[in-house]
Amino acid sequence: MCESVAFHAIHERFRAQYTEAREADAEHTHADISKANGLLGYEPTRDIREFIDWYQINREWYEPLVRRS
Repeated sequence: MCESVAFHAIHERFRAQYTEAREADAEHTHADISKANGLLGYEPTRDIREFIDWYQINREWYEPLVRRS
């Protein structure tokens, strides 16, 4: 789903390039927030579309920051 949303949000610049998997690549993910919800009452308040919009506006300063971390 994320790739589909991202693709439609930035399709003019999105050019996926698929290469051979690397040794450390995860083949599957089991991301699940149910434990955070149960223990902390965590409920996401944003969706992926909001992040994509934010990222496009803030990419210039955000991307170098993340790459340095």
